[in-house]
Amino acid sequence: MKQIIKSSVALLAAYALAAFAYAGDIDELRSAVGSSKWEAAKEIGMKLTAAEVENGEAFHLLGKALAQLGEKEAAVDALKIANKLVKDNADFLVDYGSALIERGQEMNMFQAGPTFMRAMDQYKAAVKVDPDHVGGHIGLSRYYMNAPAIGGGSMKKAKEHAAEIARINPYLGHIEMALIAQKENRSEDAEAEFAAALAMDGNNPWLHFELAKLQQMSGKMLEAKSSYEKTLELDPEHKGAKAALEAFGG
Repeated sequence: MKQIIKSSVALLAAYALAAFAYAGDIDELRSAVGSSKWEAAKEIGMKLTAAEVENGEAFHLLGKALAQLGEKEAAVDALKIANKLVKDNADFLVDYGSALIERGQEMNMFQAGPTFMRAMDQYKAAVKVDPDHVGGHIGLSRYYMNAPAIGGGSMKKAKEHAAEIARINPYLGHIEMALIAQKENRSEDAEAEFAAALAMDGNNPWLHFELAKLQQMSGKMLEAKSSYEKTLELDPEHKGAKAALEAFGG
């Protein structure tokens, strides 16, 4: 009898240890990331990558979760490993590039430059692997648009990638062209591009808000007020639209 009890205790202990050590599986991690449960994704991802050190997808999904949680350095580390384990995956490369951009924004100017250029390299690699990868072209457009000339910045190259975005996805192309126009202080062109994007999808509160700001700057106050109201209709908690409408007097 004592032997049976001892065996049962040992078996229960083994089950408890197995449950404690259970890392979850890749489907659970995919589900957590897909449903934006970032803390859960981090927990599953940390355990899974410790248990399966060559699982590139697990490192990629962990990196995405860490990036969403603002753990930028850890996100870069996880995504770097993911790209070492899984070669020539455009999605992996773009996410790594984006994490490097986020990380670089925390650094001083001497550290940030090389980090941003590493990000550019990831975006270039992504569009080489997949010439129709919108995320890669967006990354390159934003890089060239915002980088100083000494760091490779070029509005000409930004426009080339914006044209590629427009070819692949006209809606996103209008948005990218609007951002470039804003950067070049071409307010009327930016307004026209935002309006064109809204004509394709009028349910984006950010677009209505950006259009409203441009309309207000150009003195189109009635149009601006209407765009702020539409922003608030789509996003009742939008602080910028609330403040703007209060300034209009309600």
